[in-house]
Amino acid sequence: MEQLTAKQRESVSKASTRYILNKLINLGEDETAIMELDRNALQKLWAKYLIGEKVAAAKEVAAEVTTGYDPEIERIRIELEREKLQEQKKITALKEKEMAEQKALKEKELKQKELELEVRRQEIRAAEAARQAAEQAWKE
Repeated sequence: MEQLTAKQRESVSKASTRYILNKLINLGEDETAIMELDRNALQKLWAKYLIGEKVAAAKEVAAEVTTGYDPEIERIRIELEREKLQEQKKITALKEKEMAEQKALKEKELKQKELELEVRRQEIRAAEAARQAAEQAWKE
């Protein structure tokens, strides 16, 4: 790591272990072998790539990775995207149904309150009419 620039050393030390693992795997390192390494060993290995000791092998692996195209993997990816979209549509439909049910319930509650209010108004009118009749009878 001493051969790295200060910026590179800082980059290596700040990089997460998962990031370094992914980089090394993408560069062709044996996944099972590097999974057993501790963070310090992973950083040293990553540093070797950065200073160019393993550049030739890395370029070969990078070329294979970038030019490789597997139609089966692409088909699976597309199918998964379709399934994801279908699930999102189902979730959206369920949310819309739930919102419609909530709206209907609110409307029902509102009508019930309006009916209760109308009954109360009629009771008040009847009480007022009875009071006026009693007042009229008392005056006579």
